[in-house]
Order: sequence, then structure tokens, then C-alpha cells
Amino acid sequence: MPHLFIFGDSLTHGAWDVDCGGWVQRLKQVIDQYQTSNFEFWCPVYNLGVSGDTSLGLLNRFENELNSRIQDTAEEPIIIFAIGTNDASLVKNKEKVTLIDYEKNLTELIKLSKKYTTKIVIVGLFPVDENLVNPVNWDNAASYLNTSLEAYNSSALKISRAYNLVFINLWEEVSKLDYSKLLYDGLHPNSQGHELIYNKVKKHLLTEQFLRIDL
Repeated sequence: MPHLFIFGDSLTHGAWDVDCGGWVQRLKQVIDQYQTSNFEFWCPVYNLGVSGDTSLGLLNRFENELNSRIQDTAEEPIIIFAIGTNDASLVKNKEKVTLIDYEKNLTELIKLSKKYTTKIVIVGLFPVDENLVNPVNWDNAASYLNTSLEAYNSSALKISRAYNLVFINLWEEVSKLDYSKLLYDGLHPNSQGHELIYNKVKKHLLTEQFLRIDL
């Protein structure tokens, strides 16, 4: 049976979905519900989102996190990466992780993942409300700008294509919406924003037959 590992930052962790605890938790709930009436199926879902994390932080913890949870199963695991928002953040007008380093880190994460599975998914970035996060209210030296986020999202898309991976381009869809209504604090999605991400991720997992179940 497959195992589902989802790596990321606070958006992956679930901040601030006050209704259901985030898009990963929503996915876990429907998979758990399916398992209660299909006892032959078992797919543990691991939320490995760490608030404030960057591609570098994730790279440093990735294999330890994975190896402490992975088990011998009949199917290869599914690995989802949703990382880059904090890399693109500006601290004193400089990216926390440069675009070049972000590309190197994401590429290395993909190469490491391929040791374990071919089922790798990259979730793209979510736009922000710059009126609320330029600067952020918890650090006057830090900002998030959509121009930077879009550049990092484009890099993630480019790398995903180069490795023939599934890329979920949230940016392409959400940027066309009144996305300020999908954000809690200008940065983190609210319950409606997490619902949107959940639906997109679930659709791709089923379409690609990474999960061969009826959700």
C-alpha cells in the first residue's frame, strides 16, 4: 500500500484553516474515511510541513524525516513538495534563499526522492496580498512580493518539466481570482484557500493514478 509524504512550510502545516486544519489534513481525512470501509487499503498520510521552512531547511531534514517513517510496502511511496514561499521572501530587500540556490535545492530534493519513488508531485506557490505582507506585521524587515513569488513558481515549473514530474500550478489559477478573499493574513490561505489547494491536489493524485481509489 502507498504511503503519502507531504513536505513543506506553514501552508502545508495548515495555518490558518480554522475549519479543517489545512489542505493536507483535508486530504488525510478523506483517505482515512475511505479506509474505514475499505479495510484492504491502507495509506498513512504524513504532514511534514514546518512553519518558516525553506528549500534549504527541507533539504537538510528530508531523508531523516522520510527514513524514520517509510516502511516496506507493495507500492512505492508518494512524495509531495510544496516549498518556495519563504525562499522568495525578502529580508532587508534580499531573498532569503536566492533563486539560483532554490533551483539547486529543489533539484537535489527531486534527485533524492527518485531513490525512493517515481511518484513525485510539486505544488506551486500561492500569491499574496502585498497590502498586508509588504512588510509583514511581525517583522518590518521582511516582505513577500508577488513578482518574486511568481519567479520562484516559474522555476519550480521549469524543473518539474525537466524531470517529467506532476506540477500543480496554483499560481496560474489563483492569480486570476480575487485571491485576497482566499487569504487569512495576506500570506496564509484561509479555509476557502486551503479547500482550493486540497481539491487541486486530490484531483491530480487521482488523475495520475498515484492513488487508485474512489474519493
